[in-house]
Amino acid sequence: MTIQSRTLGRNGPSVFPSALGSEALAHGDGLRLIHEAIGRGVDLIDTADFYGAGGTRC
Repeated sequence: MTIQSRTLGRNGPSVFPSALGSEALAHGDGLRLIHEAIGRGVDLIDTADFYGAGGTRC
């Protein structure tokens, strides 16, 4: 299965349609998760600094 990249914003770079959220990197396995994501085609890592404070919780 081939997943097509998408343009980020109007004129931004072409990126994989899914991103790796940086909250996942705080749980001890960050480097392994980054390598796994890159191996699967992810080229966008969201590094917002408010994940740990629960700012994105629903």
